[in-house]
Amino acid sequence: MEILRLLPPDTRVQLQNYSELEKLIDTHRNNIEKVLKRSKQQISLYKKGKTKLSIKQLRKLSEIFNFKWETNIENFGLEASKHLIKLPTEIKISENLAWLLGFHSTENSETPHSFGICNSDIRLVKKAIDVIKEMKFPEELIKIEVRYTKDIDIQNLIQEVVKTLSRDAKTVNTRKMEEKSLTKKPLYTARINSRLIKEIFNNMHNTILGHFSKFPLPIQKSYIRGIYDADGWFNKAKKIIVLAQKEEETIDFVYGALKRFGIRTRKEYWKYRDYHVCVIVHGKQGENLKKFINIIGFSHQEKAIRMKKFLLSA
Repeated sequence: MEILRLLPPDTRVQLQNYSELEKLIDTHRNNIEKVLKRSKQQISLYKKGKTKLSIKQLRKLSEIFNFKWETNIENFGLEASKHLIKLPTEIKISENLAWLLGFHSTENSETPHSFGICNSDIRLVKKAIDVIKEMKFPEELIKIEVRYTKDIDIQNLIQEVVKTLSRDAKTVNTRKMEEKSLTKKPLYTARINSRLIKEIFNNMHNTILGHFSKFPLPIQKSYIRGIYDADGWFNKAKKIIVLAQKEEETIDFVYGALKRFGIRTRKEYWKYRDYHVCVIVHGKQGENLKKFINIIGFSHQEKAIRMKKFLLSA
């Protein structure tokens, strides 16, 4: 997918050949302002060399001048952003990226101005970081946060982050969890403080959902695996794999996908923590569970080992 199709129209860009456009603007300023005024758009020109125009404005200018700007973009940013960043010109929906989008769709740690991935398995957070690097996003934008309970040795925890994620200990942000936290395990978060990148990921996710059945099967399976890595678990006593969500829309989506893959499922409503709707993969004899593992599976190591032990014993 072209990066320009994933960006909001108010995204500002810095052009390599801005001086060429600047001459056209200065020469035809009055005509430009009339055209933009009629189309209810405004254009602001700053000091020479520092001008950054929005994609929406550039598209309008390209209509006026037939000016080819798409291949000359140097940096990107949002209208209110102080800094511009370099982005890849194109993003390919790979199996790894599909996994990350599925993982992020349920196990996210977003703020209004950031994109975050959070999990208790540091290896999955590392996998998410590796995918972001593959996409050619600036690595220096990725920040690491760790939340922990009072019983955990914070120094050992930081050393684990340094070793696994190749980070400087001084750059790792740490804070204690609230006493009422549902988990006793430490939670690792990889965060990118950029609303622009958050918008890109949200738009990629919408693209996946809007055309899911048209993507190759490996892409579809990777996306579902990401969802289960984040929020799925295996109940050994009941011999079921559970995915629980607050939003029924997500459950309906996964339920339909698993049925198309030939995996027997059912939908239930549970009062468990703050979840209220679940999709259940069942199979007392193990065959249906084996089918789930062979088609979808887990990247989450603990979940994968637990399932493997059960299936071997079954």
